Amino acid sequence: MVAPSGAHLVDQVGEALLESLDGAVLVVGTAWTLEEPQQQHAGAFLLADAQADRAQHHAEGRLALPLPLAVVDVQLPVGPFVAAGGGADADAPTGAALRGLGAAGGGGHRRAAGSNRRLDLARMLPILARIVAMPASSRLSLLEALPDPLERALEQLRQRLDAFPRVVVAYSGGVDSALVAALAVDRLGERALAITGVSPALAPHLRREASAQARWLGLRHREIATAELADPAYASNPENRCYACKRELHRLLAPIAAAAGGARVLDGVNRDDLGDHRPGIRAAREFGVLSPLAEAGIDKAGVRRLSRALGLPWWDKPAQPCLASRFPYGEPISASRLDRVAAAEDWLRQRGFAELRVRSQGETARIEIPGVALPGALERLARGDLRPQLVSAFTGLGFTAVALDLEGLVSGKLNRDLPADGAGDQLAPLLSRGGP
Repeated sequence: MVAPSGAHLVDQVGEALLESLDGAVLVVGTAWTLEEPQQQHAGAFLLADAQADRAQHHAEGRLALPLPLAVVDVQLPVGPFVAAGGGADADAPTGAALRGLGAAGGGGHRRAAGSNRRLDLARMLPILARIVAMPASSRLSLLEALPDPLERALEQLRQRLDAFPRVVVAYSGGVDSALVAALAVDRLGERALAITGVSPALAPHLRREASAQARWLGLRHREIATAELADPAYASNPENRCYACKRELHRLLAPIAAAAGGARVLDGVNRDDLGDHRPGIRAAREFGVLSPLAEAGIDKAGVRRLSRALGLPWWDKPAQPCLASRFPYGEPISASRLDRVAAAEDWLRQRGFAELRVRSQGETARIEIPGVALPGALERLARGDLRPQLVSAFTGLGFTAVALDLEGLVSGKLNRDLPADGAGDQLAPLLSRGGP
């Protein structure tokens, strides 16, 4: 049974409708609309806006229930979509298939704020059919075809992970380390542990996202406090600042991996990273950390393509380096300055600027947003109250001037004048290594 409707169907007749249906029910809508109907029907599933604070699913809601399957309220506007039933307490096949629903439902972190894109029921129904027939032993599987080279690289990744008795993933929550973590828990289950280093350099919203993604994957996840700011080699912000940061992280991860029975530490470095200014790679190599994505020759585009094909709804999550990257080299970094940048970026994010940087140059805030978004941003700033509100908010944080970078957002902009550090040469021996 399929019951498409407007956004208020469940709100108006939800309880009566759900009571009239037998079997599993997939309810699609916003969390605040569907929370009560979920509690009234143990077979209800929620495909919710990932940004809804109260997104949850009924503890007994599993798609391992018999047909008929009813799809209710399939016209959900706005936002990236995830299946909230794919978390740690969901059946493995349910989680994998719900990831497919999230992808088919039009998930995408780069969608412009305020868009009204609708769920594509035609794309979702075949995946629903697969869910019902899916055997309990199913693992993370491809939901779309891949080019042969990328499919071979995925198989190499899986074989590489299968060779490890246990792993610890240095997990930031970014798309790279999230892919490594997703494949690790898929292949190794409880023998995979993800660890996130927490300090003022980690934006609060990224910390929350890392935790939410780990729960969604059913991944064992820990946070550890790192103290790189106490190291002058980091706080003075030299060109090799990232080396001090990764040295601190891996100094803490090494004993955790040893205590876990000699687990191997993995990171999310991809092939593209080897050609960038990444002094942190050298610190990772010194601690014996492995980079399975780079070993398999997978670049950033490949990471996103694989993540999408595997149904990970954050596949197009923007690159978001640590907050220390907002300061020109040589300009000291402190917890208070990092907090100020985090607050400034959060202010803009709350107003629809999803992809951005606030560069802190002295006491000036220089805002970078993607070039394609500049015309709309300039129009918004020229009209209404946004510009004076922005200036007031930023000066209230302690900035003395606010500027908009007309070149647009360029990742690694502050690295332009730096010499290559040979990161690729450092990793070359690892790429030819055959065993764990």
